[in-house]
Amino acid sequence: MTIKQMRFEISSLPMALRTLGAGEKLGRVIVEAGQEFTQATGREAQMAFVKEIPAGVEEGQEVKGIMLIRADWVEPGQVAVGAGGTEVIDEEMRVWRKK
Repeated sequence: MTIKQMRFEISSLPMALRTLGAGEKLGRVIVEAGQEFTQATGREAQMAFVKEIPAGVEEGQEVKGIMLIRADWVEPGQVAVGAGGTEVIDEEMRVWRKK
């Protein structure tokens, strides 16, 4: 498991990244990644992002309070877990917008 700052257009978010192993259950991976995220950041995990939602699971479904969301930016076979309100705005973009 890795905690990484995920870059987006003008900000970054700390996320716990985990690759799903063969036969691993998505719910278990989300819970474990959420625990790792909380230990590393001191914040409760709120969102889990995946490239594809598995059959029988709906987007927006919660696993132990962590909402599952489909996101194109997640690599296939990976889960990214994080929390809202942890964005770090890119200072360079902030200066550019003020001009």
